Amino acid sequence: LIFGPTYLRRYPTGGVMRENRGPATPPHHLAMNDTQLGRYHLTRVLGQGAMGIVYEARDPHLDRRVAVKTARTRDLPADEAANYERRFLTEARSSARLRHPSIVSVFDAGKDGDVTYLVMELVDGVNLKHCLNNGVRFTPAGAARLVGSVLNALEHAHSQRVIHRDVKPE
Repeated sequence: LIFGPTYLRRYPTGGVMRENRGPATPPHHLAMNDTQLGRYHLTRVLGQGAMGIVYEARDPHLDRRVAVKTARTRDLPADEAANYERRFLTEARSSARLRHPSIVSVFDAGKDGDVTYLVMELVDGVNLKHCLNNGVRFTPAGAARLVGSVLNALEHAHSQRVIHRDVKPE
């Protein structure tokens, strides 16, 4: 389940600039000349972790910017890769059921070659971790709004029988 940084879009901190992490140079799990995944044109890397990368991309069919989260399974044994892909797609289905202003909308999921991906709403802004690491401090009222927004989103997810096991400020 993905909770986006919509709290920063809806409750702007002022003076915080967006990070620009550069062009989409597809790393280890995509071919180096590959800038497309399914129908989505990858434009830049937004973030990465041990099991995948999140890209900003363009959906040419709907002419809109989206975020594409990838799952890297190439280096896993076949049974582990299949299990991880199944959990990844279960996350996509669970997330797609949720409709809340503080939860990122899921638009699509698929597989291109050996890369499983999830396409979701792209939220402009920076995440909470970035803000805190760069000295942004919230007023008590602003912090209460932010926490309230996250709690409302979690309450909505729980009402739909979706449990988020990895809430973090990123």
